[in-house]
Amino acid sequence: MAVGYSRGIARPRGARPTVQARLVEALKSTMEADSEPYAACHVHMRAAAGALLARAQEAGVVRDGLTGLELLRIAHAVAVATERSEESGEPLLTIMMDGLRPQS
Repeated sequence: MAVGYSRGIARPRGARPTVQARLVEALKSTMEADSEPYAACHVHMRAAAGALLARAQEAGVVRDGLTGLELLRIAHAVAVATERSEESGEPLLTIMMDGLRPQS
């Protein structure tokens, strides 16, 4: 279930990677990296990732020692890696989720 949900965030179900890539490029072209909206998005995304991660760590379902920024980078790496090879998404997400769990 989590795999399908995560994959749905990375790419809407049924969307072809080329369509998604074009949409991303169109959005990027309208916003400068040093603009106020871009900076605000960064702040909000990092804060949300940090808060979500903190709750998961407090609940004992995610290992300690991981930062919100690291979590975002890991998720981004999986999304980029699966852009042209959707079938690799589930194995990579499984590896990512296994790595996030507390080590016993």
